[in-house]
Amino acid sequence: MSAIKFVRFDPAGCAFPKPVVGLLPDSASGRLGTACDATWATVLDNQQVIHYSRGRYALREAYRRATEGHGLVFLPAYHCRTMVDPAVDLGLKVIFFPITESLSPDLPGLAECFRSAGLGDSVNSAVLVVPHYFGFRQPLAALRALCARHGVQIIEDCSHALINSPSQPGLGAEGDFMIASPYKFFGSEDGGALVQLNPLDRASNPLHGADWFHAGKAWVRLALQRFQPVKKNAVRKEIEALSVKVAQLRKSPGAKGVDILQSASLPSAQYDAAEAQNAALRASRWLIAHVDIADLANARRENYKIWLKCVESLPGCRALYPTLPADSVPYMFPLILDNPEMHFYLLKRLGVPVGRWDEIAVSDCSVAKCYRLNLIHLPCYQGLNFTAMSWLTGAVTAVLLSGEKKSA
Repeated sequence: MSAIKFVRFDPAGCAFPKPVVGLLPDSASGRLGTACDATWATVLDNQQVIHYSRGRYALREAYRRATEGHGLVFLPAYHCRTMVDPAVDLGLKVIFFPITESLSPDLPGLAECFRSAGLGDSVNSAVLVVPHYFGFRQPLAALRALCARHGVQIIEDCSHALINSPSQPGLGAEGDFMIASPYKFFGSEDGGALVQLNPLDRASNPLHGADWFHAGKAWVRLALQRFQPVKKNAVRKEIEALSVKVAQLRKSPGAKGVDILQSASLPSAQYDAAEAQNAALRASRWLIAHVDIADLANARRENYKIWLKCVESLPGCRALYPTLPADSVPYMFPLILDNPEMHFYLLKRLGVPVGRWDEIAVSDCSVAKCYRLNLIHLPCYQGLNFTAMSWLTGAVTAVLLSGEKKSA
């Protein structure tokens, strides 16, 4: 396969401090216990699941099964690098299709990608990945029909949408495969999952469990986090001082990062081919099975609503999803910045945990080009208590009100 061109933000020299709180939960974030109601369930419930160490390796196996090691992979132009790495590892050709501002597939643009790729002519196997970004369910009926006409299999990427309301079934069950990343919700040490619509043939690609030494260390680490004495959140900064700190940072902005254009024919450093056949740790699977799903879901939803309330009147930004559907459990709070050149740096230098997919493949998709730098991901996980959320929302408020006018 030919090399893929990526544009990557390089923060070397920025000297960003360690975030005040983590971007993802740790294993102490969720309350243990069985939920007393059936309001929420995971997309893995009542499924035949293969447990991988990470979702990227589950995705690799889905690619392999769908293409039998040769063919095409269609990925959205806005993506995490680890969605591309497994295809590169298998030597598959990757085509990036355009997306809309709501991150849904641009169906006319996708149809053109199918035609240009010669599906049904010179190509015999193809698979498409559709993520439910940030925990918000994408409508798939029209996409399924388009893919069926061109003989393209679908992988539902539920890495951001692990939890669903049983009253609205179907999430994770509308494609040919489903992959998930439970560690992103439960704070387990690892955890990826693969589900195939047809019964899985485990013998065709057996996974390797950890040896007793590494498995034992994982149980010890889990115990140390879960059963240590309860402490107050580590956030100690005074919320009232945030505006002063922002003003100081504006006077001394520091070094800026740079965009680097590079070609890659090998997976990134985030992908380790040696781990592709590793099973998830038993300690991780135990934690995932014993966290109270209802408590986790409700806490994430409440924190998302706190973010919505925070940004609704702030200048220079807007929530990508300004409403929270009743059946959605968010992974992150996606926020679009009008001026990332200033606000992203201020947030990072304050110690706000900010996620961003700023390393993506070069494409003609204008939405992906914009969202690469303008769309940031803010945490809303269940371990963020009132103190932490107060500091986080206070920091974002201080930054967005620091001399910027709201765009028309």
